[in-house]
Amino acid sequence: MKTKLLSVRQPWATAIVLGTKRIEVRSRATHYRGPLAIRASGHITRSLIDALAEDDQLYRAVKSLTWGVEDADVLDPDTGFDNLVRAALPVGVVIGGVYLRDCSPLGELFRTRKRWAKADQVFSFDALEYMRKGQALYGYVLEKPFMLRKPVRAPGLLGITDWSVPRSASELLRSLRKL
Repeated sequence: MKTKLLSVRQPWATAIVLGTKRIEVRSRATHYRGPLAIRASGHITRSLIDALAEDDQLYRAVKSLTWGVEDADVLDPDTGFDNLVRAALPVGVVIGGVYLRDCSPLGELFRTRKRWAKADQVFSFDALEYMRKGQALYGYVLEKPFMLRKPVRAPGLLGITDWSVPRSASELLRSLRKL
């Protein structure tokens, strides 16, 4: 089965499949509406690990997301938290999916959906940089998020792309069909 795939950097990909980030900001509009597999792209940077380590609430959230990291790995005083973050925020894999309901210019989203759009984690540093340069930005309005129990390897591609879902990814296929 083929489906649509969107690559998003961590930690935003995890925020999307958890439902805490409902708008994905992009520099290009899309006409596509429907199910989207969410692929976590990029890499986990030292600055992200350090920021997570300094915030107790974020630390607890990351710890609750681990995808099978062993306690012994987490308890290692030299690499424990690094291992925890890397386990909780995997990259190069599909971690869940959403339903793409709408795509609108970002300004329009704020005018029509002020109440929840402003509260959402809309702006990343990249989005703010685009705004400073005066480039148009679009908000992909996402609904019905779900997280996979086991991530699925997927190629890294830009934008919304077609992806042939491996047969071994039965959980992903079932969840996408329900959307």
